[in-house]
Amino acid sequence: MSNRESTKGEPTAEGVEHLPEILTREQAAWLLRITPGRLDAAAKRGEIPARLVGRKRLYSKTALLRLVAGDPA
Repeated sequence: MSNRESTKGEPTAEGVEHLPEILTREQAAWLLRITPGRLDAAAKRGEIPARLVGRKRLYSKTALLRLVAGDPA
């Protein structure tokens, strides 16, 4: 299963497993089940962990899963 195929439809355990550790905007939005625009806004407010690399924001799959699980670390 390719990364592109894994980000179609609803997130599944198998789809999440196949995502790389460093996620693009689209992959992170799919994982969190929000629009890319809402993801951008939340990242700019510091509500979602992200790193700017050049002009792109990148997201850690592990950090996002911890956030959703309610883990403060």
